[in-house]
Amino acid sequence: MDNGQKKPLKDILTCIDTIESYVKPTKTFIEYDSNLLIQDAVERNLITIGEVMKQLLTVSPQIPI
Repeated sequence: MDNGQKKPLKDILTCIDTIESYVKPTKTFIEYDSNLLIQDAVERNLITIGEVMKQLLTVSPQIPI
């Protein structure tokens, strides 16, 4: 794995860790569903993951997913 692949994968991992930190305090789906701030934050990170994956696959189409 070259450095061109490491940065995007690290960015994805950071987004996953961030999502977990946002969702962890909520104990139930009802709590999550009633908190628009957390929903928006999670959605933004999921969008970022998708964008990074698209860029990564453009640069390294052979990377196993």
